[in-house]
Amino acid sequence: MVMPHSRIRDVIGGKLAWVEVDLLDISDASAHPLRNALEAFGIQVNLRPIGQPRHVVAALGGDRPVAPYVIVGCHGDDCRILLPELGGPVARAQPFNDSLGPEQIRNHLRLLRPHRRTGRARRIFRHTDPFLRTDRRL
Repeated sequence: MVMPHSRIRDVIGGKLAWVEVDLLDISDASAHPLRNALEAFGIQVNLRPIGQPRHVVAALGGDRPVAPYVIVGCHGDDCRILLPELGGPVARAQPFNDSLGPEQIRNHLRLLRPHRRTGRARRIFRHTDPFLRTDRRL
């Protein structure tokens, strides 16, 4: 029987982290302590500070590689992620404002990526399905 490839062997061989995580910090004080804890366990954390909706699209919109795991540090209300309040020309330049819900995710973010062995599309975020089904009114 062939044993699956071990991440322990990778780390022993000199790899610096067990796994990579993108941490989106949307005005949430828990992001930095969480980053410190994850890095203490040998996880590479890519902190993505989010100051405007355009940053969410830049982080998860498919124009750059997304880590195998994504953690969103945020506050929410009524099945929506609350975003920083913006005003004037900055707010008008955004793809959406105030909050991020299922409709904005479906319209602006890429939730599929090719499977690394088969090349077939697979969901990046398995646990987003219940969230995306919450808002059928949009």
